[in-house]
Amino acid sequence: MFDYLKKALVTYLNQILRLLLVAGSNIIIARYLGPSGKGVLTLLMSFLAIVVMIGMVGTDEANVYFISSKKASHKKVFTNALYQTIFTSFLCIFIFIISREWFLNNPLKGIPLQYFYIIICLFPLYFLNQHAKTILLGHRAIYTYNIFVVMQFLLLFIM
Repeated sequence: MFDYLKKALVTYLNQILRLLLVAGSNIIIARYLGPSGKGVLTLLMSFLAIVVMIGMVGTDEANVYFISSKKASHKKVFTNALYQTIFTSFLCIFIFIISREWFLNNPLKGIPLQYFYIIICLFPLYFLNQHAKTILLGHRAIYTYNIFVVMQFLLLFIM
């Protein structure tokens, strides 16, 4: 019971720290980019999150299940995660490049072409990031998971 409370407290403190980092990032971004620039960045990041959510097709939740229930080894899950990241990233990048005009005229209307290419180049990194987080959760490595997430937000804040 004490271990559970300790992990819950660490997770709660992690969420507070993430909140502060996100608030600080948003203030800096709003000041630096202005309202329209912040809107463009928010649109691109939301779009990236949606693509990753669809592209994961539930494998991130499966990672947690198979590792925590010991129905698959860490090596198998990690290997599958790498293969899925590579395959899905290439597929998404291919689809987005072929459909570039449609995306830039519809959901991403008004977004400069170079931002479009930056976002699609981030697909593999975001897929891999999602897999890494869920593998940590599957191992019940709550402290490592929290450090990983805070470092991710800290890196975004610094950048």
